[in-house]
Amino acid sequence: MSTTFYVSALNQTTALDTSGNYTGSIEVQQSVNEDVSGTIPLADAQAGFLFRTSPGSGTGDTPLYNTGLEGSANWTAVAKTVTENAITNVGDDHTAPMLTVEKELAAAVFGSHELFDLFSNGTKINTSISNAFAAMNIAVQNSVSTDASKQYGNAMIRRVPERFALKYNAAYTSGVHSTASVYSAAVIKGVTGVAEAKVVFSAADTLESITVNLITTAGFTAGEELSITDPNGKTSLRITVPSGSTLWDASDNMLNQLNAGSGLISGFTGIGTTGPSTSFEINTNVAGTFTGVVASQVGYGTGSLCTMKIDTSTGAITSLFVTSVDLTPPYVKNVATTFTITFTISSVAKTIIWTIPATTSSVVGTNSVQAAILNGNTDSADIEFPTQSGDVLRVMFTITPNAAQTVANSSAIAVMTYKAHINYTVGQFGGA
Repeated sequence: MSTTFYVSALNQTTALDTSGNYTGSIEVQQSVNEDVSGTIPLADAQAGFLFRTSPGSGTGDTPLYNTGLEGSANWTAVAKTVTENAITNVGDDHTAPMLTVEKELAAAVFGSHELFDLFSNGTKINTSISNAFAAMNIAVQNSVSTDASKQYGNAMIRRVPERFALKYNAAYTSGVHSTASVYSAAVIKGVTGVAEAKVVFSAADTLESITVNLITTAGFTAGEELSITDPNGKTSLRITVPSGSTLWDASDNMLNQLNAGSGLISGFTGIGTTGPSTSFEINTNVAGTFTGVVASQVGYGTGSLCTMKIDTSTGAITSLFVTSVDLTPPYVKNVATTFTITFTISSVAKTIIWTIPATTSSVVGTNSVQAAILNGNTDSADIEFPTQSGDVLRVMFTITPNAAQTVANSSAIAVMTYKAHINYTVGQFGGA
């Protein structure tokens, strides 16, 4: 039994000799006098803030938020476009925000929030306040700031990163999910020969079937060692057929199918071992893994293939990414997208479907990022940030007195700073 002796006199502290560099951050929101309501149409909010990814980063289960903020070399903001946002109400002498500005200005000039009536040109001041809000709103509308898109994206990735994943809002729809796994284009390699095959498991440790799809390189020889992996689906599948396996003795079925390039290989059934075997070894298989999952939209994209991993007890998707892109025709946002896998277990054909719904006024459907992932063009086309109805674009607005404004009965310049958060709420689908 060991004995530990703690000697605090030998404690050490060292500062890192390198500081971390960064260009992205979440903006710090300042304290303000009040919040002011505004609106922005959904279409404007989506089209107004754009980005594109760096080459190669638009793949994987979470193509954007794995590395997070702009400045990580994973994505770059595109200049904001003109939007049609509006402030709902600037108030009057009796209601905020105009009343709040009046009070702040009165306090700066007369020493009390309640003395605005002492201004002899109060009506003109009110017009000036109203004009200031209008000019501010127009400036936000017409801004083409790249930093605006950058800050918008940083905030969205920080607060709702799940929107940037292909699996977002994809729900188990039909079929019987279980502990099955399907590898639609696994690779069988011998000393020389290479074949592609569909590998089906009914459970993590139970191989259902291996069916050869095609021969990539001819030249399989009876008695050689075979490895079965899944580089196309980017999974951890690994099966080994040792040299001299008894499978080579099944009337040469395995050799015939491998060299013919098609057909079910007999003998690849049942529970495989994880160690030495005279038949085959299941080295790695994860239940609930599916490759060659077809992503489809009625009237739009139908051919991109995905790898999916699910929770085998609920059918919920835990990971989903594209492995093969088909752009004829392309995928689009707002349209329902289905993800389908078909396979056979115990001679029974099975189909499982997951669906991202179509967008409606009350349902969030396929978004722009998901469409771009399926199209494989996140690094070659501008993409809308996945803004949704009910989101809020927040802008801080500051009002100060006219530069010539003096304190009453004094030559001193009046000091006042009014600050408001203008909260532009994103309107419903198809409207303001």
